[in-house]
Amino acid sequence: MLSSINTFLSPNVKYLVCDLVNETADLGLSYTQKPTKDEVLKSIGTIISSIELGAPATYLEALRAISPYAKLLHPFKLNNTENHTETWLSTYTMVSFQTIFMVEKPAQMMLALLKFTSALERALGDACVSLGGTCPFLLRDLLLDDGLWKLFGANRMKLLQVLIGNPHGINLRNLVWHGFLGPAEIPHVFVSLLLCICESLASVLNLHEDKIQQRPLISDSYPMQLFRDRLQCTSLLKDVDKIWRCISDSHICPVLWPFLEESFNLYAQKEFGDCVTLIIPCFETWLRILFAQSNDCEERILTAESSSLYTTLDEILAQHLDDGSENRIRFVLGDEIMMVLMDLFVLQDGVRIRDRLSHGEMSLAIIKSQIASVLICLTLRVLWCLTREQKWNTLDEAALGECLEDGTHEDCFLKRFATSFDNQLKGYCSLFHPLNIAKRSYLKSKATIEQFKYVQTPEVFHSDAGDSGTFQDVGDAPYIAESALLYRSDKKYLEIVVVLCHITDESLTSANNVLDYLHERWQSFCDRSLRSRQRVNYKNMVNRLSEIQVLFVTILREISRHFLDLEQIDVPDHNAFLRKLKRLLKTTENLRTLTSQNKWDEVCSLLSRFV
Repeated sequence: MLSSINTFLSPNVKYLVCDLVNETADLGLSYTQKPTKDEVLKSIGTIISSIELGAPATYLEALRAISPYAKLLHPFKLNNTENHTETWLSTYTMVSFQTIFMVEKPAQMMLALLKFTSALERALGDACVSLGGTCPFLLRDLLLDDGLWKLFGANRMKLLQVLIGNPHGINLRNLVWHGFLGPAEIPHVFVSLLLCICESLASVLNLHEDKIQQRPLISDSYPMQLFRDRLQCTSLLKDVDKIWRCISDSHICPVLWPFLEESFNLYAQKEFGDCVTLIIPCFETWLRILFAQSNDCEERILTAESSSLYTTLDEILAQHLDDGSENRIRFVLGDEIMMVLMDLFVLQDGVRIRDRLSHGEMSLAIIKSQIASVLICLTLRVLWCLTREQKWNTLDEAALGECLEDGTHEDCFLKRFATSFDNQLKGYCSLFHPLNIAKRSYLKSKATIEQFKYVQTPEVFHSDAGDSGTFQDVGDAPYIAESALLYRSDKKYLEIVVVLCHITDESLTSANNVLDYLHERWQSFCDRSLRSRQRVNYKNMVNRLSEIQVLFVTILREISRHFLDLEQIDVPDHNAFLRKLKRLLKTTENLRTLTSQNKWDEVCSLLSRFV
């Protein structure tokens, strides 16, 4: 089946993207003189202004009407001297839109389109926010924003809806980012029209550049850093050229093979941001095929029609299918790979690399070799899953031993690579499941509280301390290990976990408040810059530090008890358990407030009430 797939477009979508343009008349023959680009665009504006978009048929009507004129635009190159698109979008991505049709290979054009559509969406979002609106998550909703319609005019916005922002139209942004377009299916004529529209948008923005502010891109993030540190796969790709030679003759879904080859080239050239941008849509497509095979629903491989939704990563990695049955892709990939995929793509507090790249939120510069290598490894692992049932079992024992020895047969290479990658993943636990996030916060709190007794304080302040200088062993609050959590996310369970996350966050913030205060006051004491009231407050805090520390350890013990109760059994009385947690949350919220205000007597009073 895999080698016979030559498109991922459903018949109706393929007609809109590939065939409709060829059916329309060639208007160039009816002109006695070649029209200018402005004349063609004016004609397109007149046509689109007469069509009220709504039902699917209206989008088809619009595409049929503007296609002949779009064909006239295709030969035009963007004017190098008057093109504002470069200055408008170049701050979002490094792709040169003037040369989008001058690339040598379809894979390079696909990369340019991916970067172009994400940059366009980000730029439109910036304009929306700058005009006082709220930028929605989905592009189709963004294109309905009243402020953008007033700024750019109805004709330009309707053309954007037809081309990139509505499932009834071409929906170019979703087609490229979800991996549905093959090299031969890139709609050059409509891309030409989109570029001309963007040139027109940029010229409008040039008149209002003082009003439009760019939102900062994500320059780096804690989830990205944590994921990079946890999963190191670069050693598996030391000789990426050799890896490509081993699989280059494969017949696994050849329609996307040029994109994968270019991804390998980009990795070898250390263009990791571009590598990840190009490989993500391919990976999603192959994962969708595996999902369809695993669950006997091959029809889900193709693009959805306008009346239904695409099969996207959220659904591919979900625990259950729409009918309530279990998603069997879990048993094909294994829980450790599933947890990596959830961390990388789905979990709200995770990396969410596809979302952030496709919506233009992330700078490509922050994507390092670790992230690119993980995505290549995941891609090869999924390709192995796709081929092992169809090809691997056809090899007899002698052939199997021979190809494993030299690794030249692509199936044998993929098996060896999959085994090595699986070994790298052994023991992997979800980094961004809410419960594990809460556990990390708990452990950070514990480490911070442990530092209380090691912070320098003035000896002169200890004269009245008496027996209060005894610290409680932080070890009394047990170590809580992260769990291999994949799907436990029912509503009641998540409600409890969310409260636990708030509790651990408040505890950590409070502990940091104490530690920061001790460091700051010690420095002021050494500098002899303490004011009288500060000195009194500091002395009081030092003398009561052990009491404060006991309160923190007591709270940690209580938190750990709830962690253990939650993991060992299903909570029999959800409401009673939640009430206990909310009381503890209120205590930690009070503790955070009091420590931020340096009210140490009240903190100690909180201990007596809590105990």
